[in-house]
Amino acid sequence: MTRLTHSIIAALVLGSVITAQAENAAKSGAEVGEWTQDYEAAVKLAQEKKLPMLLNFSGSDWCGWCKLMVKNVFSKKEWQDYAKENIVLVLVDFPKDKSLVPEQFRDRNEELQDKFGVRGFPTFIILDCDGKTRLGQLGASREATPKSFIADLSKNLTYCAGQIEKYTSSLKEAEKKKYMAIIEQLSANTSGITDAKERIAEAKKKIEELEEQTDEIKAAAAEFRAGQKGEEALKEYRKLKAEYDKAQKELDDWVESGPEKTRENYEKMQEMRKHLNQLGDKLAAF
Repeated sequence: MTRLTHSIIAALVLGSVITAQAENAAKSGAEVGEWTQDYEAAVKLAQEKKLPMLLNFSGSDWCGWCKLMVKNVFSKKEWQDYAKENIVLVLVDFPKDKSLVPEQFRDRNEELQDKFGVRGFPTFIILDCDGKTRLGQLGASREATPKSFIADLSKNLTYCAGQIEKYTSSLKEAEKKKYMAIIEQLSANTSGITDAKERIAEAKKKIEELEEQTDEIKAAAAEFRAGQKGEEALKEYRKLKAEYDKAQKELDDWVESGPEKTRENYEKMQEMRKHLNQLGDKLAAF
């Protein structure tokens, strides 16, 4: 069997694992250690069990790094054994195949993405059992294993409600009061940071909207100027603008697909940007 055949088989097997993870994530309800898309049910479960939550912002059927984390971490028994005792799991998915996400969750997923300021996939947001307090954030790694991911996750759980309760249960009342006073200060600061980050995320979204509107207004002004030069100039402008928009979309889609960080891909990106800049320079002449 050739190396190419091995690669094709491996890709097919991985693809089936990814599809299974997305398709098997519960559409309603939640169980400890099992992926669910039902965020509200997961919050309720986390509150009842006093367990932290892990939100997996993913593009399950297209994101290379998301697939890698499923293959190397989430599909492994070591992770699954840990998760079923320690954490509530939520898949916040943005697949190309829209049928993988129930319609009632699609707008809510975008709201969660904005709320937590998620700009790339995968992003793992760690929340306390209240479903609000942000304990930390993790990303993907080519070297990630269940052991390393659990270790990184655990570093962010020291001050979750369950761990605090477990720690203080062995303290005398006076010491417990002192420690809880410190925890209250920490909680207030953490809440302040979370609120500030949410405001920053909202501001960034507003800036992006205004920048898009500004580009559209500039394009309208350029088209007007082209029209003043005559019908041929207007046709040329519209042709260039269509080419520019197409090139921009191709670059955006390629970057969002999560290409590997190789020299070949870096050079490909540079070529795509160069082509885009050349079209931009031609448009600027109008």
